[in-house]
Amino acid sequence: MLKISSLHNTETETPYRLSTIAADPHLIQSVRLHFPERLNITSYPLLADFLDNDSESASPQLILISQTRCDQYNRSTINQLLDRCPLARFIVVLGPLCAAERRTRQQWPVAWMVPEWAFFQRLQREIEVLSDQRPALPLTATLEEVARFDLESTVTQKHRKQAAIIFSPDAIWAQTMALIEDQSDSSIVCHNRHNLTKALSDHPDLPLIFDLDPLTSDLKIWLESNRTLIEQRSSLAYCNWPTPRLMENSKVWGFQDCRCKLAPPL
Repeated sequence: MLKISSLHNTETETPYRLSTIAADPHLIQSVRLHFPERLNITSYPLLADFLDNDSESASPQLILISQTRCDQYNRSTINQLLDRCPLARFIVVLGPLCAAERRTRQQWPVAWMVPEWAFFQRLQREIEVLSDQRPALPLTATLEEVARFDLESTVTQKHRKQAAIIFSPDAIWAQTMALIEDQSDSSIVCHNRHNLTKALSDHPDLPLIFDLDPLTSDLKIWLESNRTLIEQRSSLAYCNWPTPRLMENSKVWGFQDCRCKLAPPL
């Protein structure tokens, strides 16, 4: 009878092959930082460079493509990519100028496309797919199926049903968040940094909901100077477009997470 040595159980798991195409160097660096042992990354400046490469590294299990404008890639080139890697998983990272892609464009399957601020979460889910921890999102998935895939197992911090300190120069947004997050009607809403500093000092036990827009130089200075007040509590930052760089900066300022204002509260 064939016996498998117990040493196999202690071997280091082979990293998954990831190819990045036209990705910003900062984004690639962030991927390496977040997944140092799970991914073997090969980067290509252009899609044509990837298609022209015949080496083993050009047969990845996961492909990440950055798109900075609508219609950047034509259907013919996309079909070449599909023919080249029929078994690969795909993530198409959409920049700020690509908001119309999932509404009026049909170049990429909707199941592949994610805004830049959400791509880390999608990357984590695709790694879970490759490691057989969750079912794969089918190529023909609808927007509803995509939303369920992205949100169903997200572990998030919630302030719901408890008071919070809410800061925003936008009075309507602040009041809306107060209604969503706090059913006791005892949240403290601040519209300027002076009142916010006092509220944080007087109520060290209350969580913080912080609007980063507009992220002026004065606001950055305030964030850097008051990191202790932010990180000593449960603190969430919100903005219109949480890029990877902004998400990293939010951690430096003491926030546990940075979320898009358009994302549904979980």
